[in-house]
Amino acid sequence: QFRQTLDLYVSNFRETGSVVRKKGSGRPKKRTPEVIENVRQIMEAAPSSSLRHLSQQVDLSVGTCDTIMKKDLHLFPCRLTSVQELHESDFP
Repeated sequence: QFRQTLDLYVSNFRETGSVVRKKGSGRPKKRTPEVIENVRQIMEAAPSSSLRHLSQQVDLSVGTCDTIMKKDLHLFPCRLTSVQELHESDFP
């Protein structure tokens, strides 16, 4: 096993001049700058829209939209709740 790993590193070094792993093609990302800008524009126009509605508009999954909102746009969901009105006698 060690010999196979060593041979792999040596052949990789001879081909590329480095022992760093070669970059694979991988799965293409959906979080492109164009998609992020599209989501930004939609959220600026309607900031109270839900993630489910947003995902339908941009044709992405809810999880991808959630990731874009949190990691790229630094926007986090919050819910408004109604509470009782405070009166002067409630403050103490």
